[in-house]
Amino acid sequence: MVTRCADSLAALAGDYDGFLLDQWGVLHDGAHAYPGALDALERLAAAAKPVVVLSNQPRLGAHVLARMEALGFRRGLFAGVVTSGDETRAHLSRRPDDWYRALGRRYLAVTDEARPAILDGLDLEPVGEVAAADFVLLLRTAPGARVEDYEPLLTTAVARGLPAICANPDVTALDPDGVKIAPGALAQRYRELGGTVRSHGKPDAAFFARGREALALAPGAPLAVIGDNLDMDIGGAHAAGLDSVFIAGGVHLAELDTAWGEAPGAAALARLFERHGVTPTWTLPALRW
Repeated sequence: MVTRCADSLAALAGDYDGFLLDQWGVLHDGAHAYPGALDALERLAAAAKPVVVLSNQPRLGAHVLARMEALGFRRGLFAGVVTSGDETRAHLSRRPDDWYRALGRRYLAVTDEARPAILDGLDLEPVGEVAAADFVLLLRTAPGARVEDYEPLLTTAVARGLPAICANPDVTALDPDGVKIAPGALAQRYRELGGTVRSHGKPDAAFFARGREALALAPGAPLAVIGDNLDMDIGGAHAAGLDSVFIAGGVHLAELDTAWGEAPGAAALARLFERHGVTPTWTLPALRW
């Protein structure tokens, strides 16, 4: 398969009735909206093509909407938001299977929040040490942190046989200061150490199915996933049987050795896709019309 390169969303928008859209690295960098992103969404809205944000963020959808509104994206541009945080909360609340029903109430959270908002109202008790925990909750990594910084905690938790839940499967993430490790990197290490992890979010096909439901399109209507992460957005889209649009100006920008907003070279793209084992349907430099 060879990716189809285009300069703007206008070249492909007519092929689809709706879009599942990543936010970080596509719409914004966490602090500022990318040039052209708001205009692209306004054009899709004018063409009656619904957009649902599909995000590996350990936050509730309402928080994500409020944050994007603060960055200049009005709420009416989105048909909905589906987050890994919402999915994690739903599983902890409903305990839908034996694995979840076997969990206790006491959790040790890897996060920078005093009390994770996704747990508000749930009958769970935070603890501050592995010895007191029933399970580990991987939510957010500290700025500048390395996986090695969490090794003592992870090793001790695995030795105790504690299950872990990852509310953000991303291994790396983009923020205003560059690329950093994300909770998925800790989940990966936890498994390497012999621990058991349940992850919620991309690239799980069920998560993409939730996004499709939120679009409320007719059965069989063509849709595409737009994202900057080849492993999570593009790989997940393909596993779910969906077309994909890779945004080059996101988390893989440094690997492509090009400036933001410029089209990467064909050879650089081929090397990147081979390295990650996936080829998107389309490639755009950035989300712009």
